[in-house]
Amino acid sequence: MWIKVHADGKRFSLPIPTACLESGIRIAGRTLAGREEFPLTEAQRRLLAKGLRDARRDFGRLTLVDVETADGEIVKIVL
Repeated sequence: MWIKVHADGKRFSLPIPTACLESGIRIAGRTLAGREEFPLTEAQRRLLAKGLRDARRDFGRLTLVDVETADGEIVKIVL
């Protein structure tokens, strides 16, 4: 996964390995378990992580978020 930001004539790209993203989902799920604002179960978190892996394999560099402001700032999140 890549997070890319273009603002004020500068570019910033942050690579995030898919395995780290999956670990982050697990850690966040355990930390926030039982709260009303985060109602995902362990099985749902596993399905989310598996879905991300499968999407990466099936679609390659899939753009998840692509936002451009009127000022020309760009934020992209690519799987």
